[in-house]
Amino acid sequence: MPIRYLIIDDEPLAHRVLLKYAASLPVLQLAGQCYDAEQARAVLGQEPLDLVFLDIRMPGQTGLDLLRGLAYPPQVILATAHAEYALDGFECNVADYLLKPFSEARFLTAVQRAAGQLQAQEPAFILLKEGRGYHRLPHSAVFYLKGMGGYTRVFHEGGVLTAQGNLRSILSGCPSVFLRIHKSYAVHTAHVTKVAGSRLWAGGEALPIGEAYREMVYRALGLAT
Repeated sequence: MPIRYLIIDDEPLAHRVLLKYAASLPVLQLAGQCYDAEQARAVLGQEPLDLVFLDIRMPGQTGLDLLRGLAYPPQVILATAHAEYALDGFECNVADYLLKPFSEARFLTAVQRAAGQLQAQEPAFILLKEGRGYHRLPHSAVFYLKGMGGYTRVFHEGGVLTAQGNLRSILSGCPSVFLRIHKSYAVHTAHVTKVAGSRLWAGGEALPIGEAYREMVYRALGLAT
């Protein structure tokens, strides 16, 4: 299963090193690059990600402050030149702590640790509330989600249900195989059968790809824009 990752670091050199090392692991798929906590917060608020490479000392808010403010943090590998923050990092349950400059071998070890934790926490089912009852759906049975204000329509192999909660809140309980493609739509990537221009097909339906999501969607699916 692909691991979608985000780089958060104010140094361009750090981005180049991480991208170079990540290129040796096809399982890693770049979801974005941010240079400060404010940028990162906006990206992390759009959709769930699997892994973040996070610097600590950045202009404005520190990486640790950003991490502490996340309600549902992804796996985090701290990558910093400052060893004195190691204890703070592990108190935030980070997967690993890379001290710059680090080798490719050390990078691979950190990713393996994060991947192991991801595998252990990956839910097989999604719990959805509809009316007074709950539905427990295998995530693999869900084709796509459509946000409708305070509710979300869930299109799955057995039909359609209307779950309580907006699209963002529903996605927070979904595994990373779900990809936000539009402000009102998210899809299970295993059910994507075709992508063309600003449309994507999943569950036999053509769905819109929002302009703001287009580059990220194509990148996540391994396609060239």
